[in-house]
Amino acid sequence: MDNTTNASKFQIFFDFVELPTSAVTFIPMFIGFLWTYYHYGTLNWGNALLFFIPAMIFDMTVTAINTVMDYKKAIDIDFKEKDNPIGKYHLDYRKMVLFVRIALLVAIAFSLILVWRTDAMLLFIGGFAFLTGICYTYGPVPISRTPFGEIASGIVQGIGVLFFSVYVTRYESLLSSTWNSNGMMQIHIGWGEIFQIILLALPMFALTANIMLANNTRDSDQDIVNERYTLVYYIGRPNAIFLYQLLSLVPWISWALYIILGWIPWWSVITFILIIPHFKMIKRYTQGTKAHQPEAFNESVKSFMLFAIGYLITLLLAVIF
Repeated sequence: MDNTTNASKFQIFFDFVELPTSAVTFIPMFIGFLWTYYHYGTLNWGNALLFFIPAMIFDMTVTAINTVMDYKKAIDIDFKEKDNPIGKYHLDYRKMVLFVRIALLVAIAFSLILVWRTDAMLLFIGGFAFLTGICYTYGPVPISRTPFGEIASGIVQGIGVLFFSVYVTRYESLLSSTWNSNGMMQIHIGWGEIFQIILLALPMFALTANIMLANNTRDSDQDIVNERYTLVYYIGRPNAIFLYQLLSLVPWISWALYIILGWIPWWSVITFILIIPHFKMIKRYTQGTKAHQPEAFNESVKSFMLFAIGYLITLLLAVIF
């Protein structure tokens, strides 16, 4: 990286791949691992590690692609030269593209090893997830520049990561394949298990989508200048704020459902104490966004972390006791 500023190389890399956002991938992944151990009583640690590596690399790669594409497509010169990490740190654009390509190849290589260790079905469903992630930030019209960015990020990072973290260690219970003597593939689908995991991932879907929604609400004016027509552009800031509030209810409604269905221990009801700080965060976000305070966006990340860590700790205690 061609750094002509006083920033450290770590700081440049930190900004280029937006490292803090990796928590959105990291936490649902570990929720999936803990749920697998709690629900099935076992966990394939080797496959878990093999999934962790490409998942984190791919997450950073997608963010890096977004940074590169934003720089390339930017119309606002101030944004291009002062806000985007490539312009801000005077990075070599071609080297950044090369970095993205190498990182993507490394992620694919590890993923293929995981396919070999699990089932051929992972090649298909994992390939679809890869394609969605790339199309999210790359192409003539990246998904992130359309009204479908929140849905795509919620599905891939919220539901997808948690599902795959369970799948790679317990694929035979979810989706597997066998070949018969005639060379025909038979696909075995555990519909009940898959549906349960999707429901368990709903809080991560809602909170991840909210981070994207908050980001697009904060940057709505700049996005329009740079021809990024996100959901906020179509529904307006007041409706975007209302949607944010609605999505913030999903984790707690889901949590109550899990307790009623017996998917998590009854004592998990104590987690509802986190509603108090969570709704304070929603209030601060709402007031700050209405007042056009950019830092209000941070409340969406805090909301994600608050619930997600509570989810993690609950499963960890369930596993231990």
